[in-house]
Amino acid sequence: MILPRQYTLPLLWVVLFSAFLLTRLSNAYTDKSFHTVLSSRFEHSIPAGEVVTGFHLKQPIDWNLLYKDALSQDDSNAVCVSVLLANYNNRKNDGSFSLSLQVDSHRHRTVVDAKTVLDNAYRRICYDNLLLRDVANKSAAIIVEGIDSRPGRAITTWMTKDAIHGGAVLNNRTLPDRSLTFRIDTKRSDGKKRIHAIILTIICGMSGTLLFSIHRHT
Repeated sequence: MILPRQYTLPLLWVVLFSAFLLTRLSNAYTDKSFHTVLSSRFEHSIPAGEVVTGFHLKQPIDWNLLYKDALSQDDSNAVCVSVLLANYNNRKNDGSFSLSLQVDSHRHRTVVDAKTVLDNAYRRICYDNLLLRDVANKSAAIIVEGIDSRPGRAITTWMTKDAIHGGAVLNNRTLPDRSLTFRIDTKRSDGKKRIHAIILTIICGMSGTLLFSIHRHT
């Protein structure tokens, strides 16, 4: 069936605009947003070396450095750990490594495929069962471990000279002037953001339908 010529342009507009909304505003349809409550600074940073089999880096977290009002605003929100990684200029890496958040003696470990790591970008891992109020002021550390990546095919993580949280322990050696480059985020619920996106979509859809109707009757 071939559409009459007068229907083609309005219909094409509706299809293309709907595709634009889905691709450009996809994150707006979720009711979740992220808020940084603690971080290290990117200062005179160097790579920690390839995260190959046997690589082990442990970074303590100093909860005394939480941003002002973080506990009062985010105490009931889930905790996320974001670590700045690199893949050596988009090199084809393989194998896997793990990112862990250790709180007291309990360790929350996530295995990551090295192929999924973007270059010079933070990788966020969220723990929906861990609220900020449950971990703040407890002994905590971030741990990066190599699992089965080979030399020349592994990713790396950035280390900063900002060691305010304490020096990292890299392969059993304490580095007093180097720290993992990381952030602690919280996952917030943002219902208003989702509602606004839905309303915008409805308005645009109605506008397209109205335009289509007007064009059909002219």
